[in-house]
Amino acid sequence: MLAPLEAHLVAALAGLHPPAVAVVAGPWPGPESGEAIAIHAASLAVPYGDGEDRDATRGPTYTDAVHTFAADGTATRFALPDELEGAIAAVESPAGHPLRAGDDYVVEGRAIHLLDTPPAGRAVVAILAGERADGFVDRRPAEARVLVTAWAATAVRADAILDRSLGAVFPAVLDLGDIGGRRLAASPTTLRLHAPQAYLAGIARAVNAVGDRRFVTAAADVTVRGQLELAVTRTSTRPVRTIDQIGYRSRVIP
Repeated sequence: MLAPLEAHLVAALAGLHPPAVAVVAGPWPGPESGEAIAIHAASLAVPYGDGEDRDATRGPTYTDAVHTFAADGTATRFALPDELEGAIAAVESPAGHPLRAGDDYVVEGRAIHLLDTPPAGRAVVAILAGERADGFVDRRPAEARVLVTAWAATAVRADAILDRSLGAVFPAVLDLGDIGGRRLAASPTTLRLHAPQAYLAGIARAVNAVGDRRFVTAAADVTVRGQLELAVTRTSTRPVRTIDQIGYRSRVIP
């Protein structure tokens, strides 16, 4: 969950700085020399209120099927094959970027009608809900804490590196789509952060030592908020018991 967020933001900084400025991801003690910018997704928190009913956000889950179309740059209507079963539950385009029903697409029977024409080669993903599964889905607000830290010899340079980096980080979150969504370690469990949005929580400067060298750091505390979805979906293996016969017997009470 946190590593894909870091990787996406690091990719957004590719080519932004001169080659002498190192761009790194994850917890990092700092450079031995030179300048650097570090992206560290430090934590993911799910706040609960005092006395909150934690089961209130939990609901049933269903098996699903996924069908992917490749846009040709002209089509806006995508019809599902007849052999696929299940109702259209969600649409993504590109994969991992959920579209909004009514605003971005409408369902017309067994077809998806996109209101804007997707460019050629872009994936249009239809997610179909199947039968009730043995498990649950839980959705609630959550937030990830991302530290964006610039390292340099002077405060002026640290500020300049951080400012330029933040100019790319916030637009990158807009383009992120859902974070996660794949099954965890081949298990029936999926975890995703839906519709993430970035907010600036604060900026701080300090002097830090790495070995015998001192660096000025300028660090931005960025909060990424979204809807966290935890789902456990597995085909039910519980035995089904049926009643073969119901008998009635009358008795006269004197």
